[in-house]
Amino acid sequence: MRLPLGWLEDYVKTKETPEKLAELLTLSGNEVEKIIYPPRGLEKVIVGEILSVVKHPNAERLTVVEVTTGRGKKRKIVCGATNIRVGNKVPVALSGTTLPSGLTIEKTEIRGVASEGMLCAEDELLLGVDHTGIMILGNEAKAGDTLTKALGLSYAVLDVDVTPNRSDCFSVEGLSREVAALTGKSIKLKSGALPKSKNKTLSISVEKGLADRYALLHFTNVAVKESPQWIKTRLIEGGVRPINAIVDITNYVMLATGQPLHAFDAEKLAKRGSKIHLSVRRGERGEKLPALDGKIYALSKDTIVIADSVKPVAIGGVMGGEETGVTMDTKSIVLEAAVFNSKLIRRGAKELGLRSESSHRFEKGIDSEATERALSMARELIERFTKGSFLSYESISPAKALKSKAISMPISFIEKVIGIHIPNRKIIESLSLIGFNATLKRSGMLSVSVPSWRHDVTIPADIVDEVGRLYGINTLPQSAITAALLPQEPENEYKAQNEIKRLLFGSGFNEILSYSFYSDTARRGDALSMFCNGRFDHIEISNPLNAEQQYLRKSIIPFVLNALSKNISIEPDSPSFKLYEIGKIFIPQGKVLPKENIILAGAVSFESGNREENLVYLKGIIENIFKILNIPANEAKISSLHEGRIIYEIKGTVIASALILSSKERDAFKLKRQVGIFEASLEHILFHSTQKHIYAPISKFPAVIRDLAFEVDAETLWGTIEKAVVKSSKYLEAVRFLNQYYIDEKIKSLAFRLIFRSEDRTLTAEEVDAEVVKITSLLKDKLHAKLRGSGG
Repeated sequence: MRLPLGWLEDYVKTKETPEKLAELLTLSGNEVEKIIYPPRGLEKVIVGEILSVVKHPNAERLTVVEVTTGRGKKRKIVCGATNIRVGNKVPVALSGTTLPSGLTIEKTEIRGVASEGMLCAEDELLLGVDHTGIMILGNEAKAGDTLTKALGLSYAVLDVDVTPNRSDCFSVEGLSREVAALTGKSIKLKSGALPKSKNKTLSISVEKGLADRYALLHFTNVAVKESPQWIKTRLIEGGVRPINAIVDITNYVMLATGQPLHAFDAEKLAKRGSKIHLSVRRGERGEKLPALDGKIYALSKDTIVIADSVKPVAIGGVMGGEETGVTMDTKSIVLEAAVFNSKLIRRGAKELGLRSESSHRFEKGIDSEATERALSMARELIERFTKGSFLSYESISPAKALKSKAISMPISFIEKVIGIHIPNRKIIESLSLIGFNATLKRSGMLSVSVPSWRHDVTIPADIVDEVGRLYGINTLPQSAITAALLPQEPENEYKAQNEIKRLLFGSGFNEILSYSFYSDTARRGDALSMFCNGRFDHIEISNPLNAEQQYLRKSIIPFVLNALSKNISIEPDSPSFKLYEIGKIFIPQGKVLPKENIILAGAVSFESGNREENLVYLKGIIENIFKILNIPANEAKISSLHEGRIIYEIKGTVIASALILSSKERDAFKLKRQVGIFEASLEHILFHSTQKHIYAPISKFPAVIRDLAFEVDAETLWGTIEKAVVKSSKYLEAVRFLNQYYIDEKIKSLAFRLIFRSEDRTLTAEEVDAEVVKITSLLKDKLHAKLRGSGG
């Protein structure tokens, strides 16, 4: 939002410098990004009135112009422009003047005729880009005045980065109110009121929930022409391009008050009987509107539509229709002001991909009590500059009158939060400066009535914030921190997630982060999960950003599979992709808040198509996670082993699973390679984790390694072998799986490595061989395992 300081002085008289005002606004929460000064040199350019224009005696394309620069002073200037006429007011740079472009004007002779200066174009003054002719000033400009005075240029413009919650500051009035409070000055606001009209030429209807207020003014005998220079200047300083008097007045009032207005050509609006009828309704399927930007927009139920008795004529709060737009031939207008539903404006503008200065303000929320004042200001300007005749006024407020919000709190709460004592009188004065009505009761309770333009103030802490920023954040005394700053032990969940991430990173996985919402199509991937607790009883978002974010997710698997599919499509020649995510899923709990579980889900695309080998790989990932989180090996048991799927349980509760996708499941995610997924519930795992690591010194004596392979029944699992031998020898430090293959349908080979070590000496070959014999005998007795190559 741009704040021209010349415009500010219409509301607040202050002697502060632009730099000081910028500092005050920034420290109070409205950061001034930059100060824009008028181009240097404009103060030396003066207004001249053209007295005569004659052809140059020695050049066909040049003219000799006589201008007066006030007080009877006349100058002759040679000019090449063709757009000037006698009586025009133009910018004149006399000899010795240095223009903003850097050009210094000197008295010179052109083809035998002396020229005492130069008539200036917009681009030469850095006031625009037009160089097609001389800049023509309005008739109200006076010969001899400086150009800055004639144009009404502010001595500086503050470019303010208004935060989204401060919708009241998207106007000159709102920022003026801030400046008045910060400088201790009073603010002068016009209290506009509209007269009751005897003529009933308008009628209105508003669908429930679309607008809190809708008002129309009808004018006839309007002469649409160019705006006066001071309005055009203020619009340009405010960042808006001037168009014509009617459109410029609506934009001027919007910048001044924050209330957007829109003007319709009344003669192009269809009538219902003898009245022009406008309705505020939702868009209907199949409706389209050619808008003022030249594009045609398809309307929907999320779009607020302004329609006459026949068709849509505007996208409410966003943009008007081309067919009913004001042109230079317009003779009668209907002026619209409204307080639209901010959520629907935001949703409609996003859906259409159409943003405007009006929608920007409606989205943030506007002052419901400023509508009549804005219309009154517009009426005065229209009657003054277009000679339009006010004919009729109609207003409707379908919503209940908004009551002023009242906030009560102990006044001591302010000191408790800010940390210093501020006198009660100072608190009440500060709040009154920005329009709050504060009353202190004998009980020490402060009752504050919040003005209609402050939508962001809803709780006591907001009142404290107002007092603090007006008192001056930089004036608060410094004090040392008295609390002890002790190191905090990370929560178990945080530590566990970090451990898992380190493990997966070391295994070649990449982490993804996705939204917690998904579409109806995406949630069908929940069938692959062991933790979603039913497929389609999802929590539906009441106001999703788009159709792809309609439900709160109950599974992360669809996200990792979609990410895997995208990566494979980008790099189809890459041998393998490994992705995972740790995040929340949301399980509905009836009418109460959903249960939030933290789930680890991962997906791997395999170069090899061997389902059993790939499932073993996923099994290793899960069991390594158990190991780093100290899940006892005798607790996490495989409860189910179907073709392509492993499920782990602890005491009847599923804690993890792994699955090789079938071809049908891969097709659903457009996956052409073999893909495996795994998931684990961190909540259940951490419940059974000991969360304690017992460290022991590393033995200084060397290990002795023996690799063994046994022929076992095809149904025998590696875990059974591991469990049988892990405590069979006092010297056995570790047992690790190497590989397996099937000899035939009934027998397979399992190979593993035994690592032996003593804490106090180097083991001899004889001692290790004796331990191997003991283990071999144990497996033979328990599992009928035969050492390969032993012959029996």
